[in-house]
Amino acid sequence: MRGTGAVAYGAIVAMVSLLAAVSSLVAGTTSAEVLKDERTSLSVSGGTLHGSLLVPPGSAPVPIALLISGSGPTDRDGNTPLLPGKNDSLKLLAEGLAARNLASLRYDKRGIGESVGAGRNESRLRFENYIDDAAAWGQRLRKDKRFSSLVIVGHSEGSLIGAVAAQKIPADAFVSLEGVGQPAADLILAQLRPKLSPNTMAAVEGLVAKLKAGQTGMVPTGLEALFRPGVQPYLISWTGEQVTNAGADHAGNHRYANCASGCNTTRQRQSEGESCNSRRYESRPKACAP
Repeated sequence: MRGTGAVAYGAIVAMVSLLAAVSSLVAGTTSAEVLKDERTSLSVSGGTLHGSLLVPPGSAPVPIALLISGSGPTDRDGNTPLLPGKNDSLKLLAEGLAARNLASLRYDKRGIGESVGAGRNESRLRFENYIDDAAAWGQRLRKDKRFSSLVIVGHSEGSLIGAVAAQKIPADAFVSLEGVGQPAADLILAQLRPKLSPNTMAAVEGLVAKLKAGQTGMVPTGLEALFRPGVQPYLISWTGEQVTNAGADHAGNHRYANCASGCNTTRQRQSEGESCNSRRYESRPKACAP
């Protein structure tokens, strides 16, 4: 990543403080309420991605955050059809940032929301597509004279996307919101193990081992939604060593803020339950520095 100067470091401190105090975020958006999202789009391989840019008023360049949503059909605002109602979590975050004179861009990932046309064929979707898309957005923001520095903010799966994209752009800083602290394959197994019978779990473990090795396999009974043939190539790319190692390299080598509980990263963990909000990592950290 780029070296973080006073402006960039000040931006990341402001963002982490904001993210660590959600209640004050929502309460402090009055100055952003009069702002309107600027609709924007980006041409990528396979189609067009659509996003919303929110820039506070004024002529001086300001820091900007690229907000990357989590897994599944989660849209740019943080909403998903898998859950009832809207939470607008990323939209509220954008408004809270604008109220503190920080710009943001949030977007629908390919195959989701308004960007559905860019990912209609799920069998051709790869995790690297999401990384390349985030990097392309970031590179565009880098060239925009309205912005003084770039901070990547990723939530859940978007945290891993952002961690790798931050290196490709490169970004000034990276903020992880509940980013996963273990390889994707281990996470899948840990989430399913308490819910499945021993026989079904054995079938899942066999399939996941094949996916890690770059092979497709038989779908365990009752788990078609998760392991259907059309999505297995994507799971192969998500569980592969290239993505896992890239995220680990970022965690071990670059300054970032991790707003997930436990300071969880692939290489760096602290005692369970310790909050990492408002803390930061330095290069190759030995501990979470206050």
